[in-house]
Amino acid sequence: MSAKVRLCTYILSVIFLFFICQLTLKGIGAGSSERNAFLFMCFIIMLSFSRKIFWCIAFPVFLIQALYVPIGLVFGLPTYQSIASVLTTNMLETKEFLDQMTITSLFYSAGLILAMIAFRYIYVRLKLNLHRSHIIILSFAVLSFFNQDSSIFFKESYSSINNIHNVSKEIAHYNNNWGNVTVTDKSYDTYVLVIGESVRADYINAYGYPLENSPFMSSQGLVVRGLIAGGSNTVASLSNMLTRNNNGTGDFNKNIIDLANSADFKTYWLSNQGFISDFDTPISLIADKSASRDFTKYGAFNSVNTSDFLLIDKFNNALKDKTDKRKFIVVHLYGSHPNPCARVNDYPATFKSDRRELEYITCYVNSIRKTDDVIAAIHSALNKQYESEKHTWSMVYFADHGMVHKKTKKEIRLMHGESINSFSVPLFTISSDARESRKCDASKSGLNFIDGLASWMGIHEESLDSEFQLFDCKDDPGAASWLERLQPAFVEDSGAIDISR
Repeated sequence: MSAKVRLCTYILSVIFLFFICQLTLKGIGAGSSERNAFLFMCFIIMLSFSRKIFWCIAFPVFLIQALYVPIGLVFGLPTYQSIASVLTTNMLETKEFLDQMTITSLFYSAGLILAMIAFRYIYVRLKLNLHRSHIIILSFAVLSFFNQDSSIFFKESYSSINNIHNVSKEIAHYNNNWGNVTVTDKSYDTYVLVIGESVRADYINAYGYPLENSPFMSSQGLVVRGLIAGGSNTVASLSNMLTRNNNGTGDFNKNIIDLANSADFKTYWLSNQGFISDFDTPISLIADKSASRDFTKYGAFNSVNTSDFLLIDKFNNALKDKTDKRKFIVVHLYGSHPNPCARVNDYPATFKSDRRELEYITCYVNSIRKTDDVIAAIHSALNKQYESEKHTWSMVYFADHGMVHKKTKKEIRLMHGESINSFSVPLFTISSDARESRKCDASKSGLNFIDGLASWMGIHEESLDSEFQLFDCKDDPGAASWLERLQPAFVEDSGAIDISR
């Protein structure tokens, strides 16, 4: 090979490597900055002088990011919330998580790996040596890599895993830190908190969706439009909404179950989500503090796709439980969790679409109708007991988070992500003395949610805002600041899709 051809081949291989680095950074959600791609390229080239150093350092650094690409294209860079979700998911949710990966993204990842191997082959064939001082090159390359944005994947991963480790340590040293708890209002004998899963408000008829998929909520109780969830996934959101919040971080030592226990309620946690182990997630930690808990499935390896209707019998058993205390019952639904088509395989398809690309969305619309029926069944059980035993009751329903649209080659899906729609969730209440159906617009911050729950239950504690109300139809000043903090990470996302068109 002549010197001229060799030089041209080298230049082309460097350009080739530049695009490999740029596409890798773009794939993991770090953007496609030319500067970062150039620095990443330099890192690879400088560690190519030695076969062992390339395969032991440079290639593994690249490979980890290339393998993450199918996930990064959907969820972006690793964050505390996304890693917590992965670590706390069960086998069924893992399958659904993998279902969100597209064939194109897998080919993208594989193509990057093959391209890097091809670059190495060309580099070796050209027999290029950059410098003789290997130690200087190695030190400079490593230091420069971890002082530039192209190493953001590893920085974010380390930071996220470290945060999770700190949370786990905090959970291990858990204490009930509520202060002097008093009850100022005993209007009802039974309080029921129904937690929905993955429900966007704009896909509910009670919130304006054109198809009647919420006949119960649309005709009963009070619908509040304006709740901003505490996070974009279950762990992040409920950690913020069911604990006393401290600047966006939930304090597990002050959670809703311990608060109710301290106020002398008998507490129940009924869940169609996997429990896994006593201290596996912040949510199971909170559930574990209940006087009585009942999960439809335990353990990551034994999880099955159970229906939310299985919770109705468990709920009836909680109502029949004899106690001198007032009751606080949490019902945690599986709701519209991805994949929603698996949520409605036991439920008639009320709504249909002839458009193949809307099959997933159609399942989602039907899953919300199913949730509405579950809430109606809970309401019916409460009313039946009220009529026979005169036990007064109040119920609140909200969803932990919404979803964002993701268009694939075959269909439009709803996935975890951050947009205004993934934080705009339903808030509904009804009680034994409710006389009319009402709706109101009032922004409410998920970070203040536990204050509102305490006021609803008539509980006073010095660290809580006893004046905060969820159902006074007044704007919460904290909602605007919470939304402002979230907005920089928002992606573009269309409104609800009308499947009848």
